Amino acid sequence: NGDLESARRYLDAALQLNANYAPALSERGDVLFRQRDFQRAILDYTRAIVLGTKSSAIYTSRGEAYANVKDEARALEDFDQAVQIDPKSTVAYTSRGRVLMLQNKTEQAFADFTRALDLDPRARTAYRLRGSIYSLRQDYRNAIADFDKAIALDPDHDAAVYYERGEARYNLRDIDGAVAD
Repeated sequence: NGDLESARRYLDAALQLNANYAPALSERGDVLFRQRDFQRAILDYTRAIVLGTKSSAIYTSRGEAYANVKDEARALEDFDQAVQIDPKSTVAYTSRGRVLMLQNKTEQAFADFTRALDLDPRARTAYRLRGSIYSLRQDYRNAIADFDKAIALDPDHDAAVYYERGEARYNLRDIDGAVAD
């Protein structure tokens, strides 16, 4: 995207003037993340942290970057730090839960998604992922309820939520509902 490239050039120029300007490093990390250059994003986030940026958001962002390069241990460390800094960070709980799911730690993931929803009942991704765990538990009614909430919050949500709801309906012998999804 041209806008991202322009933003990155602007931030590169700002960092040439002051290589230790943590807000510019953090912002460039965000741009690099959106450009899917996760390794360089990690470097910028790390430099910003070393320079004193200790926000939940930067640890969550770096954790997401680590997750994208399959470094789940470091991702979890950053999500833990993010939650410690801001125990009300819905994004940090949801992100940590996603990595825990990848590690088949579904009980811990379920607790994180539930905590995220307690903090923000509009957290559609937490509903979708918690619904997936309900499905794994064969608790299809609760799975459908969570998928319904995710869809109600964002009807254009990715197709996966409709597919998962369709599977849950099928498992409850709601063939018409499954076909509709």
